[in-house]
Amino acid sequence: MTAPTAREAPRLIPAARGSLPALGHAYQLWRHTLEFLDSLRAYGGVVRINIGTLPVYMVTDPELTRRVLTFESRYFETGGRMGENLALIFGNGVGTINGEGHRRQRRILQPLFNRSYIAAHTDVMSENVRGRVSGWREGVPFEAAAEMDRVMVAAFLTTLFGPTLPAPREEQFYRLLRTLMKGVMRRTVASS
Repeated sequence: MTAPTAREAPRLIPAARGSLPALGHAYQLWRHTLEFLDSLRAYGGVVRINIGTLPVYMVTDPELTRRVLTFESRYFETGGRMGENLALIFGNGVGTINGEGHRRQRRILQPLFNRSYIAAHTDVMSENVRGRVSGWREGVPFEAAAEMDRVMVAAFLTTLFGPTLPAPREEQFYRLLRTLMKGVMRRTVASS
């Protein structure tokens, strides 16, 4: 059986199990992010989850993801209600707007994703990963999703501000980002 495509009627797209009344899959998405997202692949290339009562279609197939983000992007909206809530904090950007505005933002950002630009920042990102991983100890459990968030924040901040940003500032940014995302998730659930 082949995975349904995003063009097929929504009724043909399977819904993930475990939706809670009023919350949908928001609790699983927030508390068990990696495990939950990994479990969605079992449903096929596209699966519906609910954020509150808002249906969200998740693409789990790499080739389909590439198609949605590149040459078929005009058929799909980005952002939605969650994007609207993110726009309240971060403004109108590539992840929060649709149509021509989205295409314009993508064209502006495209140079940041070419091979030479990414290669120029590989050392910075690798150093951040090594720094995080060096603190891990065999047999000592840790929250993997939080560690991955910290690696992302460290790489982002170092790329933006250079390697001299004090560790306390990095931690403040990380905590602020987590607080903002919790607020976005709550607002999205409450407004669905």
